[in-house]
Amino acid sequence: MLAEFRVSNFRSFLDERVFSMVASNDKVHTKSNTNQVGKLNLLKAAAIFGANASGKSNTIRAIFELRNFVLTSATAMNHGDPINVEPFLLDPDAPQLPTDIEVTMFIDAVRYTYAVSLTRSRVLKERLSAYPKGREQCWFERTYNPKTKSEEWSFRKEFNTAKVNKELIETTRENGLALSRGAQLAIKSLEPVYSWFTNSLRCLNLTQDPTIDEHSVLMSFTMKLWKQKPEFQEFATNLLRDADFGIDGIEIRETKFTPDLISPKAPPLIRENLLKRYSGKVMMDMSMLHTNNDGSVSVKIPIAEEASGTQRLSCLSGRLWDTLQNGYTLLIDELDCSMHPLLVRKLVEMFQNTELNSKGAQLIFTTHDTTLMDSTLLRRDQIWFCEKDQRGATDLFSLYDFKSNENGRPRNDTAFQKSYLGGRYGAIAQFGPSLDDLE
Repeated sequence: MLAEFRVSNFRSFLDERVFSMVASNDKVHTKSNTNQVGKLNLLKAAAIFGANASGKSNTIRAIFELRNFVLTSATAMNHGDPINVEPFLLDPDAPQLPTDIEVTMFIDAVRYTYAVSLTRSRVLKERLSAYPKGREQCWFERTYNPKTKSEEWSFRKEFNTAKVNKELIETTRENGLALSRGAQLAIKSLEPVYSWFTNSLRCLNLTQDPTIDEHSVLMSFTMKLWKQKPEFQEFATNLLRDADFGIDGIEIRETKFTPDLISPKAPPLIRENLLKRYSGKVMMDMSMLHTNNDGSVSVKIPIAEEASGTQRLSCLSGRLWDTLQNGYTLLIDELDCSMHPLLVRKLVEMFQNTELNSKGAQLIFTTHDTTLMDSTLLRRDQIWFCEKDQRGATDLFSLYDFKSNENGRPRNDTAFQKSYLGGRYGAIAQFGPSLDDLE
């Protein structure tokens, strides 16, 4: 489970900002909305609000880019390849400074903290700490010394083996991560954290068109689950029925791949990649079953002909079920994209249902849907805001942390949505004068 992450000098972030899933002292919805891990309670869900271009997506993207770097640095990158980090550009000094990202997670009730300091060309610092007995144990740390132009390494005594010294140090590139290389070398002490990044942490972007590659991958994953897991069939069917799309069921059909299966809306590059990936393979196709007006015939409608909201929920259903079943952490940019507010609310409620979510799964998402600012659904520490300061840098804070000079912290019985739209908490769009103002 994710506990918190810290980021600085990344895209719209300049100074360090902290996003935390550690529950506050708020006493409301503790049983339903939090998971207990040792002495801590971790939130099951969190929503990030803010105006357009305030930095909401960058909050998700920061941890996504770290995850992607962990996945690819030892296998898909070569010497000299640039690291995909973008510093804050509106400050003249920031492009010369490193990007820092730190993630704290719990794996089997043990706390781990993994931190990196990066430029486009190299890893300046990398550190992994564990807290198996409540106190920090630094398992390894590497630091680049610009004076000697060399790296300095340190390891906890039990991990300071000949294999570590010989293979890990000598084969970790300047633009690669020791965590990734260590997992590749089967160094057991590094495997839990590497596995958390690769398996337990999932990031999705729902703002993209349903025809592009990510949605194709999600849809393929959903259809495979449908064929393999009868319990998922019931979950997905009930979810679509509850969404009131007029759907009575789902049918999955296997066909041999042909170019005409690719949507004509697909960009040329995506089309070319799909042709390379699937030519000659057996494909699965999804159709929705609808009952006609007199209730006598079941009509099949291909998923590509359904509304975009139906398509998104259909492809998302597999990842939602998989996350709930395995206790993963799922980050979604713009969860409400093309979906009704009541449906989005239902998805959040699923993660806060103690029967559906018995494995400690977490949902973190950005949204513009202010109806979710409801004290019957979310606690104050589950509502987060992004806004730009005078420098153009993103500030990130929770409703629980917000304090006004007059009234202090917002009360639990406050109308959060009304107060937010009224500008009380900031993080809203500021418009210029309207025609009415000029009359």
